[in-house]
Amino acid sequence: MVVWLFDTMEEARKRCAGTPFSQPSAKRPASAATDRASPVSDCSASPYDNGDSSRTSPEPSFVADAEPPELVELGESAEFLLQEQARELRAAIPLLEELNTVLHGAHASAIVLHSAASRGHTWLNRMSLQRHSENAVQPSLLASVPPPAITYVPALPRHLGKSGVLSELQIEAMLYAGQRHRAAVRRSVGPSCRPGFLLADGAGVGKGRTQAAIILDVWLQGQQKALWITASADLLADAKRDLTAVCMSRPGLPKLHEQLISLASIPVHQPIPNARGVLFATYLLLARPARLAQVLAWCHARKTFDGTRQKTFEGVISFDECHKAKAGGNTGAGAAVMRLQADLPLAKVVYASATAATELHNMQYLTRLGLWGFGTPFPSFSAFRDELRAGGAAAQALLPLHLKLSGALVSRVISWEGVRVTVATHRLSTAQREAYDAAARLWLELAEVLLARSHRSLLPPSAGSRFWSAHQRFFRCLVTASKLPTLHSLLDEGLARGKSVVIGLLSTGEAYGTEGGANSTAGSLPPAPSAILKTVISAVLFPNAKTNSADEAEAAAWLRRSEALVLPANPLDDIMRSLADRGVPTVGNH
Repeated sequence: MVVWLFDTMEEARKRCAGTPFSQPSAKRPASAATDRASPVSDCSASPYDNGDSSRTSPEPSFVADAEPPELVELGESAEFLLQEQARELRAAIPLLEELNTVLHGAHASAIVLHSAASRGHTWLNRMSLQRHSENAVQPSLLASVPPPAITYVPALPRHLGKSGVLSELQIEAMLYAGQRHRAAVRRSVGPSCRPGFLLADGAGVGKGRTQAAIILDVWLQGQQKALWITASADLLADAKRDLTAVCMSRPGLPKLHEQLISLASIPVHQPIPNARGVLFATYLLLARPARLAQVLAWCHARKTFDGTRQKTFEGVISFDECHKAKAGGNTGAGAAVMRLQADLPLAKVVYASATAATELHNMQYLTRLGLWGFGTPFPSFSAFRDELRAGGAAAQALLPLHLKLSGALVSRVISWEGVRVTVATHRLSTAQREAYDAAARLWLELAEVLLARSHRSLLPPSAGSRFWSAHQRFFRCLVTASKLPTLHSLLDEGLARGKSVVIGLLSTGEAYGTEGGANSTAGSLPPAPSAILKTVISAVLFPNAKTNSADEAEAAAWLRRSEALVLPANPLDDIMRSLADRGVPTVGNH
């Protein structure tokens, strides 16, 4: 089969409805040879994958191998073939429209949703979808396979899709999550369990808004308990914001933001009093056995005194920032996540993280993706891990393709198209060079102290690794802080142009922000490099200074030398102070 791509849709309609296709007995106009179309012979190739994972070409061009032959006289067989071609072209118009949309920058999500609507999807039919605020792309390999057709019809009112509260990207993820949760319940290691869904979108796509929509959808189906597990208690405000946006978009929807329950606000040994609601907890809190038991009791997962199981929990468990559980059963948080999934087998599990697993052994907690267990080629996680590890990078690269094909994964990231990157070079001042050289000389002398005291067995075996890791942190923080003068000039330039400035630091030095010496070039701000140096001298080289007078005297001498260094302040505190002096509002996320 050959598909022809015309320059415009108007030309495609003309060729299908007008001469020569609708009048096969007529001669082809002589001018028709000048406005030919271009063939694409491989119709199975993804129209979104043009070899560049970062963007879609706005002006694609296809070169025809040869000009279509002139048709002067038509016999019956030629007339029949031309009629068949006309019918094929008429049937291809929706495909051409979709392809034309993709090639001019629309999201792949819009194509998936429009395709479902064209096949009679009742919820999506004739719905005007809200385009996401930014272009989203997929890695080329992932974009090369199509997702399954959408058949799931949510309980959410169609107004949510029309109002723009949810973008097309978020609607697509919500529909695939619901479709995955409606799939046949399968057996895992133990009892039957419901398949889960991996929401692996990058920053800016709106994972929080998608999770809120999934919870509301299941709530409207009668399952009016949900768990929202995340990395930090500070994210409670974000969860409330997303639930508010979804639930307040139309009168009459349940106000789930008013039924958001913080587990931290409930005494540990008391039952959760709310009969329904969205329970918010952190992984750190769930790592405590008493808190985990409290949550399981609220979900009715525990057995009664006579051994029978109470009403089965079928609400949503949303593991936001789920990479916090990547150690599996080796940490309290990982063990709690696996226990929740095991004790609530029919829960609708959503894993949300752009980095759900960076290594194979970190995937142990993803028990609901159907990669191992009953009905799969791998009886256990260890068998799955060992087989893929033996297959190498090629086998592991196929894993996300398998998940996408099965409808268990969506993964989109915001495109960098249109972003300009420039590298600014900071020139060290004479004072900065002198400070760096003085710090390097002091560290060399401290390294000799480490060697001598280690030979005399005055230090534990771990002293060497602690010393050199602190050495790396010190100079990384020192180099970052030395660049601040150039950063401040870039800040002034961006703010003067009315831009919103985003600063990313490789290391903030926050862990050492409350310690440090007295000498600093930034007034009273805590000097993180000095704090690291002080910790090395006191805790690594002379850990017994408080009980050994000789060590105490030697440590005091080294501390005086370290305090004599002129070191910059904590980079993060310096930036925040500078912005405060300018009167610039800030949003911190560290």
